[in-house]
Amino acid sequence: MRAPSPEIQPSPPKPANRRALGLIFLTVFMDILGFSIIIPIYPKLLTHYLAAEGNEGTLVGALVRFADWLGGGVGNEFVTAALFGGLLGSVYSLLQFVFAPMWGKLSDRCGRRPVLLITLAGTALAYLTWVFAGAFWVVVVARVILGVVTANISVATAAAADMTSGKERAKGMALVGVAFALAFLVGPAMGGFSAQWEWAPIGVRSTHALALNPFSFSALIAFVLAAANWFFAWRYFKETLPPEKRTVPVDRASIFELGRVSSPGIKRATLTNFLFTVAFSGTETVLVFATAELFGYQPHDNAWVFIFNGIFLIIAQGFIVRRFVNKVGERNLVLLGLASGVVAFLLIAATQNDSVSAKFIFYTAMVFFAFSVGLIQSSLSALVSLYSNSGEQGRNLGVFRSAGAFARVFGPLLAALIYFKCGGHTWVYIAGAIVTMIPLAFAVTLPQPRHDEGAA
Repeated sequence: MRAPSPEIQPSPPKPANRRALGLIFLTVFMDILGFSIIIPIYPKLLTHYLAAEGNEGTLVGALVRFADWLGGGVGNEFVTAALFGGLLGSVYSLLQFVFAPMWGKLSDRCGRRPVLLITLAGTALAYLTWVFAGAFWVVVVARVILGVVTANISVATAAAADMTSGKERAKGMALVGVAFALAFLVGPAMGGFSAQWEWAPIGVRSTHALALNPFSFSALIAFVLAAANWFFAWRYFKETLPPEKRTVPVDRASIFELGRVSSPGIKRATLTNFLFTVAFSGTETVLVFATAELFGYQPHDNAWVFIFNGIFLIIAQGFIVRRFVNKVGERNLVLLGLASGVVAFLLIAATQNDSVSAKFIFYTAMVFFAFSVGLIQSSLSALVSLYSNSGEQGRNLGVFRSAGAFARVFGPLLAALIYFKCGGHTWVYIAGAIVTMIPLAFAVTLPQPRHDEGAA
């Protein structure tokens, strides 16, 4: 085996690099926080704006009628609330799908720092808009802004790749994965617990479109974090992609351009990510309704479920990946993660009542569920990065993230429809297991790159 070239030999991380990786960690954390903080409050959000603005001639009323139509027009508030949340989540993910490759490609051309500063400022603006969302259409505007700017996760991931050698690439991606996991731990808990401090009465309509709402406190906490993230990035984040390594991609970096990607490994890794995310995003959305059906859980109970899940996500990405990836290899961690996902889905499908043994099976499934996501996300990101040269990191990771975002556009809606058409959670999770077996077959063919070949 040839020796690594001097420019990519591992060396102790410089303080500036550690600081930059910390800021990337915070950026990814804020991106996922924006998606997850609203999950526990979807039912209350619907209740408030529907009661305040009415069902006729309003945007919230139109969305409710469309959600009810998707649910078969049964008029079940439980069904409508689930599909309403799925619709808002799908819009957010659609924007991520469109803009993730655009931000990634722009960062390949202009550098990571300017793109991150612009998008981080937009994140703070989105949360500030939500603070003063007296009308539902302002909530939608805030979520649209947030969906556009938090698609910068492809830029943050590319910056992490810029600063790590091939051998350390998976560890850098695992740091991104820990931020992902921590946000899924903190976001739902923050949304569920902070919504108890209502700054405006539920169901009371404001006389102005811009006014405090019952969820302003949750939004204010997120705004403060986002503003601090922008300040620290502006003050401390240094450019990670030097001008001589920048490129001007000629094609649009999205999953629809996957056929034009030359690397077979990137194609297979992206398809693996797409199919697993379809299963994961759908089953995750249905999870809160399954726990309500099985155990009678309320929103604050589900907040603890997400915390439990987040703890094991952090263990998977912060310990297992970082400690064992060089010994086991990224591809094998992906295979292990996909197999864990199949086990998790089948165990949840087998949970049929609220007995002690059923809860034991369910929480065992949640451990497998967390390990599945934790092992797959960071390892697949590392593989795509290792398959890419330094001038294409942003573009290729943008294609990869675009696939995940595209999967989230319809994954939650498909799962919600299966849930309510089949009368329960069982078939949703059986379908999730079947779908996950397909990327498991793809992942077997993924090449394991030599770590000394990764771009530094």
